[in-house]
Amino acid sequence: MIALQSCGCGRPDLEAGCPECLAKYGEAAPARRLAFTVYSEPVPMARPRVAVRGGKAHGYVPARTAQAAWEIRQCALAALGSAEPFAGPLAVTVTAYLRQPASIPKCRRATALPTKRPDLDNLLKLVIDGCSPLWGDDSQVVDLTASKRFAVTGSPRWDIAVEAVE
Repeated sequence: MIALQSCGCGRPDLEAGCPECLAKYGEAAPARRLAFTVYSEPVPMARPRVAVRGGKAHGYVPARTAQAAWEIRQCALAALGSAEPFAGPLAVTVTAYLRQPASIPKCRRATALPTKRPDLDNLLKLVIDGCSPLWGDDSQVVDLTASKRFAVTGSPRWDIAVEAVE
């Protein structure tokens, strides 16, 4: 699911601005917030590996990490559409919904929190790298809010929102 919020009032609209913004500005306000969901298993950013082939060392990223970054990048590009990448300072909000283990008692499933691996910072590294088409440089991200939860309802996924900071 991809939702682009095109104006300050918060109404999602992929085509044109909402009626209030059209009446107020005469046109759609520029995109200030972009929110999308990536329906894939959240995986942490793995460390690059080094293999020796033919007497020379070659670095590579593990396939699972590369696939997850590609999926995030594709969803980010689809959400951005034909709009220009963000310029200026940004606030990024990420929620990773992990698969809930069967070992959690049924009475605690609604309130349980994931306190084991993967680490939240490694999950964030993957999202920041995967969302790089949305901005020019990672240094534009000045506010970062992140959480990891169990996917109590629905499948494992990433909820990602990028917002321009004024």
